[in-house]
Amino acid sequence: MNGEPAHRADFAQYAEERTMRLLTINIHSHGSDFEPELYHQKMKALAAFMKEEEIDAAAIQECSEEEDRPVVSGSLPMHWVPAGPDSRVREDNCALVLAEELQGLQQEYWWTWTGAKLGYGKYNEGLAIFSRRPVTGADSFYISGVRDFSNWKTRKALAACTADGPAFLSVHMGWWNDPEENFRGQMERLQKALRERKLRPQDGSDSFLMGDFNSPAAIRGEGRDMVLDLGWRDSYEDAEIKDSGITVPGNIDGWRDGEHTGMRLDYIWTAKRHRVLQSKVVLNGISGPVLSDHFGVLAVIE
Repeated sequence: MNGEPAHRADFAQYAEERTMRLLTINIHSHGSDFEPELYHQKMKALAAFMKEEEIDAAAIQECSEEEDRPVVSGSLPMHWVPAGPDSRVREDNCALVLAEELQGLQQEYWWTWTGAKLGYGKYNEGLAIFSRRPVTGADSFYISGVRDFSNWKTRKALAACTADGPAFLSVHMGWWNDPEENFRGQMERLQKALRERKLRPQDGSDSFLMGDFNSPAAIRGEGRDMVLDLGWRDSYEDAEIKDSGITVPGNIDGWRDGEHTGMRLDYIWTAKRHRVLQSKVVLNGISGPVLSDHFGVLAVIE
């Protein structure tokens, strides 16, 4: 069913059914126009949105920290799960600030974070996952051929496995036609890593692959079609109720060439066939405040 996003009250018929409410957003926490006060307001607003919408799991991209800030030496809020032996967070880390805000709202989450690359010459741009279900293990791995922290085309993926439940994956992909680091190569490396971890659709895993794919849904024969061909299901297409799906309304970094009046670049993919009750664009000024140059996607999945 197409049209405007439905209000949560429209789902009273599903109240007794078990559902998951999944969120993905490229939060663009640090950038050339970074202002600490506005940044903290943004994270406070995101935490309030996650509480209000009762988000069960969130995948966040461009979730960054300042490279020159001290590493946190004490305990971290709620349930921190390292994504490797060298995992650490600095004092203004986006995921850390969000965890602190959520804890202040008495929201309990397990969370993990990994840095990926240097952005704007001073920020460690990373990925985060928050889950209400206990996370039993987290892992991060490169999906780009480049593994140079100072190269902005370096890409990683972040995975979090939960107790007797699904795995959540957060990714920020490159562009289809990039001459050095293209989408196809990164997706092939991602599939190889997921095969080793038995998290692909072919492995029978109940995995959710979420993030900024930099692949407009309207373009055939490129990134979105490749992901479909690999067995993943597009929760937007499967949704019984959906809106336009547009997550980037105009030109942003990486999409400055030409006039872009609206693109669906952000996806929630499912490894198994699920009943998707709703897919809606959020944090867009209509459903939640605008927090980034990307809007978020919320999927309600049975």
